[in-house]
Amino acid sequence: MNMNSLIEIRETHVGKGVFAKHRFLVTQLVGTIEGQQVSDPNYGSAYCFDLENGMVLEPAAPFRYVNHSCDPNCEIEFFDEHDPNTEQSSRSLILMVCREIQVGEELTIDYNWDATNAIRCLCGAENCRGWIVAPEELAEIK
Repeated sequence: MNMNSLIEIRETHVGKGVFAKHRFLVTQLVGTIEGQQVSDPNYGSAYCFDLENGMVLEPAAPFRYVNHSCDPNCEIEFFDEHDPNTEQSSRSLILMVCREIQVGEELTIDYNWDATNAIRCLCGAENCRGWIVAPEELAEIK
């Protein structure tokens, strides 16, 4: 299926967001998060993902606009590929569904930021932590 038939970018109360144009089931792959890989240890943005190999990924649209929720319906997973012909490895990020998503629902992930990067959360989930922070680091903020 074409990505444009599955999801769309729309405005939200916090900026842009990614919304389902298709029903997604648990463990379904939404797509691969593509973008520029950066090796600068001082690089950072509100959008980048840590690839845990000294690199960060600055994602391109549409997944650049996946917002945080304390009750997410998607999660980011690492996908490592190894080319036996060249002995080269590469790491990709994929967006997977962790609970069923209905047409029109916003796709969200838990950013799990460390306490030093935490900001006020506006997700509105019943279980909202009040901060965009990893649950185990919430006590460091309060």
